[in-house]
Amino acid sequence: MSQESSHSHDHHHHQQKPDAAELCQTLRELGYRVTPQRRLLIDVLLASHGHLTVREVYDHVQTKSAAVDQATVYRTLELFHKIGFVFSSQMAGQTVYELASMVPHHHLVCRVCHGVQPLDNHHFEHLVSHLLTEHRFQAELAHLTISGVCGHCAEVKNNVV
Repeated sequence: MSQESSHSHDHHHHQQKPDAAELCQTLRELGYRVTPQRRLLIDVLLASHGHLTVREVYDHVQTKSAAVDQATVYRTLELFHKIGFVFSSQMAGQTVYELASMVPHHHLVCRVCHGVQPLDNHHFEHLVSHLLTEHRFQAELAHLTISGVCGHCAEVKNNVV
């Protein structure tokens, strides 16, 4: 465990970081298994402050389990990126990853190919205010999983007719 300063330098993020249980739950809801490697990466990302390169994530993982290779770390980060757990960005010519704060975000899941697309929360702001004004109901949309058929699968289906 590296002795990082205990006061994290991200006071300007008002959003809570998700906790491990929440992330594992979301993984399961999306139909992914919570493997020991995925769990390990979740812990490493939760413990980090800010951006990490694949190499840095790998180095942290190695201190906890030498059994996890770099390809696994990379694949897991790619998965986490696809489902919106992490943001990736380019810094100094390297891809860096950081845990998405729990800004509410949602997922569109195709029931044909099981592809997952992240969906921004702003799409639901109108619905939330409608529910409040018209129904006096305070909706809590932390993360929705909406199933349906993606554009690609819909095209394939329509072309089969």
